[in-house]
Amino acid sequence: MYNDEYYYSIFGSEAKAGVIADLLKISYYYDKFVKTYIKDSGYDEKTVLPMMKNGRTFQFACVTFLCKIHYGVFTYETIAGMLNNTDELKIVIRGMGDMEKLIFANLPDEEEIFMEIFSIIGDEVLGYCFESALYKAEEEQRTLAPSDYLKSDLNYYKDVIKRLWNRYKRNSQLNNDIRMICNEPR
Repeated sequence: MYNDEYYYSIFGSEAKAGVIADLLKISYYYDKFVKTYIKDSGYDEKTVLPMMKNGRTFQFACVTFLCKIHYGVFTYETIAGMLNNTDELKIVIRGMGDMEKLIFANLPDEEEIFMEIFSIIGDEVLGYCFESALYKAEEEQRTLAPSDYLKSDLNYYKDVIKRLWNRYKRNSQLNNDIRMICNEPR
């Protein structure tokens, strides 16, 4: 999970040990989610399921993005103003500010909360974005594999962030779950 080459390119050099520890915890929950939770859940097999099975890094980035907003590392308004400047956007998103950890609450139902977060992000964000990209590719008579979609950082910076924020503002379950892991009252 931890490798300088990947970690610092995603999170920058100012990340604290607590963030790394929380990413390992999130990784454990995500492995469990993929192995047990999504079986027979009725997700679309062409769009949503591949995003859930292969979207680990995007899921981590989405959870981290929402936590950073809660901890005041940046605001969505700042990010929205940079969506057309990917280089500048990457620098801001990688910033960790004074954030020591991602998960500040020890909740008895923490695992279930993460299962809900992964489900919502996988279905309503990643699945939705991939379905839109797939539709466009089919119109242009191109093929688009889920793995190819997930390999492109531009998909995260151009599409996923906007959709994630939209769902976060409109999906009370996602909003509440993020608030819970960030130790904010509902």
